[in-house]
Amino acid sequence: MNLLLPCYSVFVIFLLIFAFFSKERVSTAETKIYGILLITSSLNIIFNICGITLGYTQGASTFLYFLNHLDLPLYIILSSLLLLYLGYILLKNNKNKIYDKFKKIIILLDIIFILITFFLPLEVIIESKAGYAIGACVNFVYLISAIYLILCLIIAILLVIKRTESRKTLPIFMLVFLGIIAALVQKFIPSLIIVPSVMVFVLLLMYFTIENPDLKVMEELIENKNIIERSSEEKSMFFFKISQELRIPVMKIDKLIDEYKSSDAKRKDDIINEINSNNNKVNYLINDVVGVNSLSEKNIKKIENTYNIYSLLDNVKRRVELNIKKNVEFKFSIVSTMPKELYGDSIKLKQILTSVLMTVINNTENGFIYVDVNDITMYDISRLVISVKDSGEGIPIKTINEILEQDNDVVDDDIIEVNDLNIDLHLAYKLLRMLGGTMYIKSDPNSINEIIITLDQYIVVEKKKKNDNLTSNKLLSKRALILNDDEEETNKIKAFLKSKDYRVSVSLFGRDTIDKIKNGDKYDLILIDDEMPLMNGITVLEELNKIDDKSKKIVLLEKDKLFIAKQYMKDGFDDYIDKSDLINELDKKIK
Repeated sequence: MNLLLPCYSVFVIFLLIFAFFSKERVSTAETKIYGILLITSSLNIIFNICGITLGYTQGASTFLYFLNHLDLPLYIILSSLLLLYLGYILLKNNKNKIYDKFKKIIILLDIIFILITFFLPLEVIIESKAGYAIGACVNFVYLISAIYLILCLIIAILLVIKRTESRKTLPIFMLVFLGIIAALVQKFIPSLIIVPSVMVFVLLLMYFTIENPDLKVMEELIENKNIIERSSEEKSMFFFKISQELRIPVMKIDKLIDEYKSSDAKRKDDIINEINSNNNKVNYLINDVVGVNSLSEKNIKKIENTYNIYSLLDNVKRRVELNIKKNVEFKFSIVSTMPKELYGDSIKLKQILTSVLMTVINNTENGFIYVDVNDITMYDISRLVISVKDSGEGIPIKTINEILEQDNDVVDDDIIEVNDLNIDLHLAYKLLRMLGGTMYIKSDPNSINEIIITLDQYIVVEKKKKNDNLTSNKLLSKRALILNDDEEETNKIKAFLKSKDYRVSVSLFGRDTIDKIKNGDKYDLILIDDEMPLMNGITVLEELNKIDDKSKKIVLLEKDKLFIAKQYMKDGFDDYIDKSDLINELDKKIK
């Protein structure tokens, strides 16, 4: 009778081992720990069967003594593995070093505890043709295992409170509940050892919380959708900026044309030059920046070397930050959806960017320097678009003309100078042309100076890698949509909501938000800036109410408009946020 439950358990554990190891799986700390748990538990249940079988054999006490000394440490290993499993779930969103230290401590303790078990006394009792162990060794193992399980229970409760993958804590709660029952049974019937079978049942439950193929597919689809949404949002923001950039020179041209009609002959020459300058920027933005028709192989210098664009940009950023003056605000923004690996000459590109930024830094005593890196991707080509704006004195017009009117290519004397990272802007422009890139320079002491660089590069196409960080909480996380055309505000809100496990989308226009909802997108929370172009917050709300959207809608108000907040809530907003205290207000209102 004592063999019935262990035999059933060994059948289940081997089925689990086959199911788990026979197919491709996500390689994470969780799955690695689970694999070790399966192997350890299978040894535990096999030792259990051997012990019960030998209990029916006369004179087997000596062998049972050694068998128990092998089997008892497995309980310490099993309970510590469960602690490591839960510790990983709790700490994996923090720095990996914390979990690594935690793991090393547990492993060290396990080694010490297991060595102690080999020196503690153990007595084998055989009665009614059944054998079991008692003594200090057994008590020590049960004590250490109990401590580990209590720590597991504490972490599981923390995970439930934090709502962090609480589904994965179910096997632990089940183990504690069944473990208490098993301990009571064993107290009254010492020869009936059912703890190994309880562990097998817990591992069966864990299999469905760790290794669910359908769940993984859904997570991959969600991750892919998030990447697409993020890419779309960042591209929308980029083209929104470009459209704003285009509006400025076009409006200036219109004003200059009106001024031209009533100006004297001397002023007309100046106006024509200003019109040409603004026209050049419009042409550059249309043809060299967003002109995707020019994205073709014939314009790209073919270079077999590969480089990581993010690493290159980070290196340039850190280098120039050392030279920024105290009174200058420096921002370096990089779009997150660029291809990481590109074919190209990373050394020359680094020299070009460093040269441009060092020139700007030297000309800017106070104010700001903003660097904005975007890309336009088409097929296997990425167009890097690097914009540098500053409030400095700018580059003299004569120097700009000398730089942009260079027709000669890089010569031997230039190559000697290229060996140094610090090159002047004349040579940087030559190198950029040699790589197939373009440069636009606008210098205005009374306004904002700007340099735009474009460079087309082939994308290194990589085989899809396994995502080692898939987590099922992505399926359960809430969704939020931000309707706001202020990039700085939007980025603050996004960062905060993501820290609260929201999946965040962004919209720049009211009509885009309405279309998203009409097309079936569902959101738990919609944050709507009241002062939007074309459609203000109330107009967007009215349209959403017509669709019968059930999401929570919060309006973002400037401090001087808080007096109408109550009226906005009567009109249908669920709440309002004072933008002067944005993050604190947001923290209160989304709970």
